[in-house]
Amino acid sequence: MKEAKFQSVAQSVLSSLATHGLGSISHSRISRLAKVSRPWIYKYVGKTKKDLIQFAVKSFGEGLVAIGGTPPQKDPEKLLEHFFANTWLIFEYAQKHPEVIQLYYRFMGTLNPIGEKIAEFEAQAMNAQAQAISTSFGISKAEALLVSEMMITFRMGICFRFAHAKLSSRADRKKLEVAMDRFFKHTSAVLQKKRALLG
Repeated sequence: MKEAKFQSVAQSVLSSLATHGLGSISHSRISRLAKVSRPWIYKYVGKTKKDLIQFAVKSFGEGLVAIGGTPPQKDPEKLLEHFFANTWLIFEYAQKHPEVIQLYYRFMGTLNPIGEKIAEFEAQAMNAQAQAISTSFGISKAEALLVSEMMITFRMGICFRFAHAKLSSRADRKKLEVAMDRFFKHTSAVLQKKRALLG
């Protein structure tokens, strides 16, 4: 019951942000949308507008970062399989929660509470991926971070198209799988060549 209330509050905050912007967030509005009392929100979520926003972004950010678990280490083939499988899970998440991707692009790089949380979760995901890329392909952490950033940019860009531009209505899953397979194979080939040069 408590978890359901948390989820309802978080969803109401994100939906309100996506539809009406930062100015729409208040305890009264979120209480009404979430069908959760204001005293409960004050007690378990927070007493300020910033508390509400950071709680909601944290809730969905953690869910997005946790998709698929920890990337495999020291195994290029398993790592690429992991990236491929995870990308579909993230697509499905984007379809279920399109407001998350919308807010990501609206507030990424800003210094408000949403932008701060986005930066925090993005760094977490990027570092985990970079560690796996570095150990699997034998490249430096700095280079692995660049590859990781490319992967995140690819995934989030396709998620935006998939969730908001109705890409799924113009290209079936099989065609998207072929396109992604080519992307990952090209990335793998570049990294393998880099590893061979270093070896």
